[in-house]
Amino acid sequence: MAIYLVQHGQAVSKEDDQQRPLAAIGIKETSHIASVAEYYMVPVEQIIHSEKLRARQTAEIFANKLKPAHGLQESPNMAPESDIMPIVERIRNADNLMFVGHLPFLQKLLSFLITGNSEHQIMKFQYSGIVCLEKDGKSDRWQIKWTLSRHIS
Repeated sequence: MAIYLVQHGQAVSKEDDQQRPLAAIGIKETSHIASVAEYYMVPVEQIIHSEKLRARQTAEIFANKLKPAHGLQESPNMAPESDIMPIVERIRNADNLMFVGHLPFLQKLLSFLITGNSEHQIMKFQYSGIVCLEKDGKSDRWQIKWTLSRHIS
């Protein structure tokens, strides 16, 4: 059982565009990571993303490469300051879901899944990077199985 957490790609500044779409470098880096994930045949059944444009664009790039059987789904529960518990509940009985969102939401979700406490910082997310979590068969906790960062060659 695996889930994938992805911070959206690098976006333009709020001063340049209030909607904050992906910047050219964000599109390039996200496309690169998505291609690496495609090469390794990362199995994703569905990609769930926040309502923000930069997350949707990141999710679309990953979906184009990974071809999730159940496509894309927008979630109102993944804003930067959203409560993590609705997503935690969704994860309990799911497999091979990718969640594309923002900080601090993803930091809190990762921390809670691994430690049971959303306030610990487990690792530093990177734009467009993937954190793969696998369920520990002996408990309700998750473990980091692998990560892909935008700097992979």
